[in-house]
Amino acid sequence: MEKRNLEDSQRIFQRALQEFGFDEHASTDPAIVAKMLKELKLDDFVTNNHVMRDFFVDLKTKPIKLGHLISNIEKALVEKHPAIIDFLEIALEKKYFKNTKTATRSLYLTFILERLTSAMSNNHEFFLEAYSHYRSKAVVRGMDSKHVISTFFNLLGITRSFFETIKALSVDPIMCYFRLQKGLGDRRATKKELKDLLKNREINFVEFHLMSPIHNGGVSHIGRLVELNIYEAGITDYKNDLRSNSIAAFALCEEIRKLKFNDEFVKKAVLPESDDEKFYSSICDKENCVPITEYSQSWVSLYISWNAAFVVGNMDNIDLLIPKLLIPTLIDSDPEDFMVSRAISLWLSINHYLFRIKDKNVIHGPDNRKEIAQVWGEINKKYALELSKKEIHEDSKILNKHFNRFFSHPVVNWLKLVLKF
Repeated sequence: MEKRNLEDSQRIFQRALQEFGFDEHASTDPAIVAKMLKELKLDDFVTNNHVMRDFFVDLKTKPIKLGHLISNIEKALVEKHPAIIDFLEIALEKKYFKNTKTATRSLYLTFILERLTSAMSNNHEFFLEAYSHYRSKAVVRGMDSKHVISTFFNLLGITRSFFETIKALSVDPIMCYFRLQKGLGDRRATKKELKDLLKNREINFVEFHLMSPIHNGGVSHIGRLVELNIYEAGITDYKNDLRSNSIAAFALCEEIRKLKFNDEFVKKAVLPESDDEKFYSSICDKENCVPITEYSQSWVSLYISWNAAFVVGNMDNIDLLIPKLLIPTLIDSDPEDFMVSRAISLWLSINHYLFRIKDKNVIHGPDNRKEIAQVWGEINKKYALELSKKEIHEDSKILNKHFNRFFSHPVVNWLKLVLKF
């Protein structure tokens, strides 16, 4: 597929928008949003942050225009995420977007997630409020990260999937890491402080290990956890005969091994690069600290496209899980900020997903999900090979050799990585 110009990409996006029934005049429906907030367990969320407090009041009481959100998503996808535009073009030809019943709710959720993720990324006090709220909702449903073993079996009973359970458990330590380290600013937690937290059961052993200084085999604990998370999904793709998409997962992990994960938090805002909406300046704490990572734009773009194909091909409730990959704070921010917005939006979405299936309310994916995922996976494979050649300096033969070696015994090799962690 030849690289297209900006105007062609914009036309493809606008055609997809029309298929979903949206335009620049789209607005929220307060009645629908109120029901969504109840399902997301946000209907009783209380915050001292006046910007977010007003936001939730407005959501419930009046229509809010979404043209600005749509415009920002369009700009980000057109300029930074060619694989998704490639997929949209084929999807339009194959009529994949016909009879999409949950598109409106997904757009609303994208708006809510964008606000939540941005506020949590840029304001530590609000982060703590939201974190405590979701944790309290999870604990009463038997999902308490302080008790890893019991929570594992409770989640396994809810998800009926080993890897979905691991996915849910693997994000909590990163959020704990943010909760503690962001509060310290640019000072790193000491070993004694972490031991005291572990002794007082304020963190579990995995969280203690994650936050302890030092790297393992040249890859930081955070880097290793991200790698495990991607491999886990890649194995699911592989086992479900979505080999091309699993190659993309493997290429992403290959690059992680050479990236620098900054153990120090630096003062910085995590914002869409092309957006100057008043909300962002009003939510940012000038003393906000975040970790930065040497992700490239190519890596970030492949990750988002790969993960979207994974969700479509393997998961139900995609109306809850796709929006986390379209929020401007994720797709339009500086690539070095990717880990912050990705972890927060993923954690929020996993909670929403678990709340729904715990309430025994499942929305199944499309009947032709495997066909869609295979088409998308082929696109992702193409970009994975480009990434590998350009940034990892592995040609397709070398990448495939390494891929075949790992996936000859994927679960065993994944468990070996877990032991290294």
